[in-house]
Amino acid sequence: MTKILLIDDDKLFHETFKAIMASDEVHCDAVANRAEALAYLEKQRPNLIFLDLDLGKEHGLDILKEILVYNVPVCILSGTATIQTTLKAMKIGAVDLIEKPVSKNQLLDLINNHALKKQSDEFVPKWNSDKMNDCDSMVHYLAKSPAKILIRGETGSGKEVIARQIHRLSFGESKPFIAVNCGAIPENLIEHELFGSKKGSFTGSTEDYIGLIRQAEGGTLFLDEIAELPLQMQVKLLRFLQEYEVRGIGDTKTYTVNVRVIAATHKNLEQLVKDALFREDLYFRLNVITIDVPALRERIDDLAVLIHDIVESMKFKYKNDLVFTEEVIDHLKKYDWPGNVRELANLIERLMLLVHRPVKIDDLPANFRNISMESIADNTIDLSLKLKDARDQFERQYIEQVLSECKSLKQVSERLGIERTTLYKKMRALGISENQYE
Repeated sequence: MTKILLIDDDKLFHETFKAIMASDEVHCDAVANRAEALAYLEKQRPNLIFLDLDLGKEHGLDILKEILVYNVPVCILSGTATIQTTLKAMKIGAVDLIEKPVSKNQLLDLINNHALKKQSDEFVPKWNSDKMNDCDSMVHYLAKSPAKILIRGETGSGKEVIARQIHRLSFGESKPFIAVNCGAIPENLIEHELFGSKKGSFTGSTEDYIGLIRQAEGGTLFLDEIAELPLQMQVKLLRFLQEYEVRGIGDTKTYTVNVRVIAATHKNLEQLVKDALFREDLYFRLNVITIDVPALRERIDDLAVLIHDIVESMKFKYKNDLVFTEEVIDHLKKYDWPGNVRELANLIERLMLLVHRPVKIDDLPANFRNISMESIADNTIDLSLKLKDARDQFERQYIEQVLSECKSLKQVSERLGIERTTLYKKMRALGISENQYE
């Protein structure tokens, strides 16, 4: 089902719009102002937003900028808005325009065109690396299957993003996606959180609680960091996966639940099974199909695409369309990215706040700006050399690497933390010509 949100201060038009859109395939909600729109979007995501730019005292363009942060396409409803204002809205990021009074055929054509465009966009390989394109291909294939999925990958590599993509392709935005971090819930509360509880069933239980499994009814239950689940809870989860029935703490009733289960881990579950830290039967129950998400260093050719996507997702929030030059991107490709895509997103968010021009290497934090000792150590040093000769060889490689990334010797000396006269002496001693760097 397609979910539509209308933002318009005309309450009579709300009813007209809903009546036009009424069908088994489309659900429409309506709000009257900025505050109601933002409150709605904090709780749920429609597939498409229709925004009237003429909202009385509130400026429609300002609201447009705010709601674009939620990554939902916005179509402008043009009534009394001027052509100039409408064009500004399209430039800011609105995807389409429809004039009032609206007809059902116009609206349905627009919704269908958007759905087809979104579907085609999602199926076109966007990555430069074969590993990630293979991963995406697997995601699209598995979206058609109800099978349980185990997603493996390092911390920060994007396992939850993959799970959400599978959910979106399977159910759209209308069904719940419930994410559970199995390592973040205290052991004494995890049964309550997952399965629910009746009022008074344990100390501090003041009301009935529907557990996260039942909250995921009809959608996806995403069990992140599944390896952190205590052994006692592994037994209960296994029982649920066998029958898809749950009974809350203190409850006498059993509930049948229809959910798709996706689990994720950054640990080696096979080894944990051998070490008796993870149940073998639960492992086989979860591991019907496996998706391996590559670490960022294994898909470094995707860095430019990732930077573009992350900037696009943040630019309205920070009002900054940040630009990364090829020089900076090439420099960042040399970094090892132990924190993977999450580390990249954190870096970009920091730069969004601090830099309002094309990013330079000097704008990067020290750990990104300075040359990695490991990358230089990768260049083989002749182990037959005396210590002084080996040190000289290393220093030469180190300085030449910094020289290749700086535009002047002044920059080089600042990067190395030495005086320029000291740099000149070292270069001469190591046989590095300074003429080409002046």
